[in-house]
Amino acid sequence: MQQNMQGASEWDRLLIKYVYVWLWSVLLGTTTTVAFSFISYRSERWGILGIGLVALQLIGGMCVAVALFALARFLQGFMLPIFFGGEESDRSQQKSAARLLGRSFRYLIFAVIFRFLMSATELVLSLGGGFRLQG
Repeated sequence: MQQNMQGASEWDRLLIKYVYVWLWSVLLGTTTTVAFSFISYRSERWGILGIGLVALQLIGGMCVAVALFALARFLQGFMLPIFFGGEESDRSQQKSAARLLGRSFRYLIFAVIFRFLMSATELVLSLGGGFRLQG
């Protein structure tokens, strides 16, 4: 019975590692996609009216940067030591890792909201097409 419990404990540790890697990978891919969306966006076609879009783009870009920074800290402080250093994680490290992933997710959501606001603003500007200024 004791060996069965220890085997289950080993499987639990492996599963936790797998879930952390999976979550980190999904967040990194999604955050990178949103970052590319901000980087590739051009607001110059709106002239002076595009200043609001640039402000939204800058704030959203900062949210993406914070999310990527949290993911990098998770990689450096949790994943790499456990996978390549042979260390075992304790509860405090797991809580810290969960906080970093949570922070990354929150700022990713903020960035997506700002990207949505950019699209909505551009839609409003395109509806008032006669007011477009060329700069």
